[in-house]
Amino acid sequence: MSVKQIESWKFEYGQEINRLLDERSDLFRAYYAAEDRAAARRVCADLAEWYRRFASLLDLEGEAARRTAQQFDDGTDLPRRDR
Repeated sequence: MSVKQIESWKFEYGQEINRLLDERSDLFRAYYAAEDRAAARRVCADLAEWYRRFASLLDLEGEAARRTAQQFDDGTDLPRRDR
């Protein structure tokens, strides 16, 4: 899935998701450009932190989707997604 596809979706946290996906690409480039094991190890630690932050963000996005689904179930007005 491309970032352009994600940008077209109406995610609650879409901009943050895009930013993190860009950051992940940068981390992979840094890993493959690492000149020694210590540099590669630092990038791996950064990737581990990236995955933790991304999982947290996806949890927030999932909670926003659950709230929207609950609004459908309750018959209440849905929030506008004009961002």
